[in-house]
Amino acid sequence: MSSGYKEIFISFAIEKEDVAREICSRIEKRGTSCFFAPRDIHAGREYARELVDGIDHAKGLVLLMSKGANESPHVLREVERAVRKKVPILMYRLEDVTLSKSMEYFLMTHQWVNAGAEGEKALMSFVEECKRAPHREDAGKENDTDDF
Repeated sequence: MSSGYKEIFISFAIEKEDVAREICSRIEKRGTSCFFAPRDIHAGREYARELVDGIDHAKGLVLLMSKGANESPHVLREVERAVRKKVPILMYRLEDVTLSKSMEYFLMTHQWVNAGAEGEKALMSFVEECKRAPHREDAGKENDTDDF
């Protein structure tokens, strides 16, 4: 991928960082690059801008859904950005949570799978599909629209 951008953006709540790190590792061992904050935030750069660039240039976003992710305004902003930029999203449920109204609004049409053997297969299938997808032509353009 050009410009050092990563193919999959991993979105998670900080209290699930160990699980997120393990999932990121499994994806990368299969040859797909992941954007994983804070690992992929460049020193001295604006944190928020780095996140936005990571999402804008990703071919897919894996949302590790947990109680913390469901309540996190940061995760919600990442999901909103992915929806706005038409980045495919897979919700990988680590915990059985009822989505907040805001999260439900953004995710109601997206696929979700439960963690476990079957969910892992679906996750890796999603990652492979994203990896094969062409780079999005509008990635990173500043002229956002509100057509969710």
